[in-house]
Amino acid sequence: MNKKQYRKYLKSKVWRDIRKKLFKLRGKRCEICGKKTKLHVHHLTYERVGGDELPEDLKILCEFHHNVEHGMSLKKQKRYIAREKRRKRRNKKRKKEINYDKPCWHYID
Repeated sequence: MNKKQYRKYLKSKVWRDIRKKLFKLRGKRCEICGKKTKLHVHHLTYERVGGDELPEDLKILCEFHHNVEHGMSLKKQKRYIAREKRRKRRNKKRKKEINYDKPCWHYID
């Protein structure tokens, strides 16, 4: 299977069904760090690609660990981690806490 066929396969219903079964079997979290977002299913072997994959041939990984499995350099790993930390800080700042002591038309009967 060449790259073009492989990418087409990854968009197919067969592959989506295999992913769903794997998530149901193992849960929706990275098998290395336990992260629940940006999940990828990684092929440990490409011998049985095309709908014949066994659960032992696949591994659920977050985006970061999937990139590491494919040889992401240490420099890129550090940049990725820094970017994720900045994103988390921005999201925390965006969440506004409601102050019930301060009068507001939302809370007036």
